[in-house]
Amino acid sequence: MIKADLINKISKEMNISKQEAEAGVNLFFQTIKEAILRGEEIELRG
Repeated sequence: MIKADLINKISKEMNISKQEAEAGVNLFFQTIKEAILRGEEIELRG
């Protein structure tokens, strides 16, 4: 799965535009990146 696949899936499942889904995906990855740069541990469970 690539980023575009994730955006398409979120857009379809949540009935939102691809632009809105892309904004959410970008925010998610940016938040993770910032946490890593601060030295925080990242855990994705479930």
